[in-house]
Amino acid sequence: MQRRFILGIGAQKAGTTWLSDYLRGDPAFRTGPITTKELHIWDRTDLALFHPYRRRLLTCRSVQDLVLLALQRRPALYFTYFGLLLRRGGLAADLSPSYAGLSAARLGQIDASFARRDIDMRTVFIMRDPVRRCVSAFNMIQSRAPTDPEATFRASDDDETAFHAHFRSAHCHLRTDYAATLQAMESALDPARCSVQFYETLFDPEPLAALSAFAGVAYRPEQVSVTSNGAQRCATLSDHALRACAQHYRATYETVAARYPQVLRLWSGFRYLD
Repeated sequence: MQRRFILGIGAQKAGTTWLSDYLRGDPAFRTGPITTKELHIWDRTDLALFHPYRRRLLTCRSVQDLVLLALQRRPALYFTYFGLLLRRGGLAADLSPSYAGLSAARLGQIDASFARRDIDMRTVFIMRDPVRRCVSAFNMIQSRAPTDPEATFRASDDDETAFHAHFRSAHCHLRTDYAATLQAMESALDPARCSVQFYETLFDPEPLAALSAFAGVAYRPEQVSVTSNGAQRCATLSDHALRACAQHYRATYETVAARYPQVLRLWSGFRYLD
């Protein structure tokens, strides 16, 4: 009897919402009172950057909110919750892109806690060209501003000024420091139970079939045409701004390319590093 849990650790704006929808479309997927894609338990527990977003009783509006608040206050209940959800087998997931900032120690502890409950945890990390990821995230934040808590710019800023503030922000750095995420994952987890994907090839037949098998769901290529969580705004940014972003994340480009040379052809942002 398969009891499998998918831990998605990013990257933001790299297809995680689409992947969540894809997993949820499989008959093996189990849902309980928590139906959201992102539980945000471990980031808001471990990472100071996300402490301001911790749930509070006064803001709870549903049973889901109350359950998530309980898991936040007593993180050990996270494993109890999914243990009960998967007691008769199946698949469950928590795809919270800000988990990209979790330490190796935390990833190892999550994995070990599921193993003690005879649940096979699989970890998925999807990378996207850093410049394109930053632009997509910026468009999303601009669409939601001024209510988005990650907005690091003033409403009066033009696109170029606001984008420069965005890609230099602590939030953006955490989500784009792929090398740190890879290091934590490789230090703590069995590589056979980790899947590193690239947004640029995620929807191609071979990678999608492999990821489906890895997750334990049926391969459904017809789903590649389904759009999830697209930005409602598209900022006008010059090559100068895009080049500045690429230069800012030069270390990410170079470190990932050393491990995965295919990004040299997949990521157009390399042209800004000459």
